[in-house]
Amino acid sequence: MSRLTLGLNIDTGGASMINRNYYIRQSGLIDATKLNFPILVVGAGGIGGWTTLALCKMGCQDVRIEDFDVVEEHNLGSQLFSRSQIGMDKAAALWESVSNLAENPPRYFKHRVQNREAITGRHGIVISAVDNMESRRAIFDGIAETKYFIDGRMAGNAIQIYTIKIDNLDDVGFYKSTLFSDDQADQVPCSERAVIYNVFVVAGLITDIVAQIANGLRPPRELVVDLRNFTLHGGLI
Repeated sequence: MSRLTLGLNIDTGGASMINRNYYIRQSGLIDATKLNFPILVVGAGGIGGWTTLALCKMGCQDVRIEDFDVVEEHNLGSQLFSRSQIGMDKAAALWESVSNLAENPPRYFKHRVQNREAITGRHGIVISAVDNMESRRAIFDGIAETKYFIDGRMAGNAIQIYTIKIDNLDDVGFYKSTLFSDDQADQVPCSERAVIYNVFVVAGLITDIVAQIANGLRPPRELVVDLRNFTLHGGLI
């Protein structure tokens, strides 16, 4: 099995061909031909939308997005939507936005993740981009034929990103220890939940993690970023 894919040699169901000229300036960092494994992004909002765009711009050829919500005016400041998309399903609106900007657009589905039946199919990577703990737990409990699980969490200037190798029992146990009920979560004021710079940071870090996995590297299990004090904790394990 090739080290360069860490076992992510999963049937993509017909991923598109790569235009090498499109990705020539990044080829020394990540060869887009390595990014042909299926990726599922659950959540098309602040984290999920910009992450989907970044993944598709980087050359990921088989990205699928799931969301059940619709675009509202308060989403426009920090999410990848325009005023003309208000009222559209977020998944469809995100597909529309990314299709205008990236060579390989994602596929989209309207789903609410409530149980293990909501996560179907084989994925190289599943990315949780949801805003509550109940959905995170449902996603994690529902994944089966998946190599890596990435969970991006954000509350204002505080960011946490977990990268879990599903066949690593230490990783799985560690991630389960980070789960708690929504009642136990710190209540962040509605006006401090997201701003454009924090979703850019989360999307960039998650996309970097995907690139490192494709390059055969072991990403950090936990990253903690404090944007107020410009600090980052975490590293290789």
